[in-house]
Amino acid sequence: MLTKGPCELVISLKESIDLLSGGVRWWRARRNPVRMQVGRLLETLDAHGVSCTEVNALIPFSLRLNAICWSSPEHLERALTQGHVDWVNEYFDLDPKWLVGRAQSPHRLILSYKVPQLLHDWFEAELKHGADCFCVHLITSSPSPFDQTARLPFSVVLERFFEVGEGNLSKYYYLTAGAAFDHDPCVLHLMQIFAIAHYHKVIIRRSLVPESDLWSVSNGEGLIPVCLSKNRGTLLVADYEFWGHLSGDSPWLQGLRSRCDASVLAAGLQQVVDRVREDRSRYRKIDAVS
Repeated sequence: MLTKGPCELVISLKESIDLLSGGVRWWRARRNPVRMQVGRLLETLDAHGVSCTEVNALIPFSLRLNAICWSSPEHLERALTQGHVDWVNEYFDLDPKWLVGRAQSPHRLILSYKVPQLLHDWFEAELKHGADCFCVHLITSSPSPFDQTARLPFSVVLERFFEVGEGNLSKYYYLTAGAAFDHDPCVLHLMQIFAIAHYHKVIIRRSLVPESDLWSVSNGEGLIPVCLSKNRGTLLVADYEFWGHLSGDSPWLQGLRSRCDASVLAAGLQQVVDRVREDRSRYRKIDAVS
């Protein structure tokens, strides 16, 4: 029977102590609020497509750091200032409470649930400048159309593109919170978003992601671009259920569209309903000819 000698026992004990010490250091680092803030800041930059070598080209000159500082939490931890935190929050329009660990949602919510005119007014104010483009994303985990039997959550988010030099970056916003297809007011809200987005000529896309990621984003957890990067693609257009020439005119869909029109009218948005009805008629004629 082989036994370990004194030297081997000492080495084995030293390895165990080193491993335990490393685990303690890792645990303390994760509990360190500054380390958490630095980690979230770097995660935000990476999720938005900004590499560690590109940060200094975007950030004000007075806040520039040695490029190595942006490469890891360990390097950035001692160099980070409140100015860097404020810049990231403003540049990507984040909820400022998220980077400091006082909020679970990184992005802001544009509230319009049961008040559709708020979203319309938001677009009116932002599109007045005419510089940025927008995209509404319906995020789901099912490749099938939704109907009155659907039981899954969904999320609707807004992507705002803005020019940076010769390229583009994006800011993201939640348009829904905790939405699910089996909650009728949420589905009506989704149709209202489609109507208002269509009126403002906003791009609408449908993203198919794993259910675990969908649950997270529908509850406002995690960075939206990380979730969207997992899109597996779908053959359905984003607002498939909104248009009769695409999804048909089942009694349920007809009723949903009628209630959407009525609710948008009640919100004082006659021009939105007029545009939608005009285009429904036009699309049917085009579809009939083709």
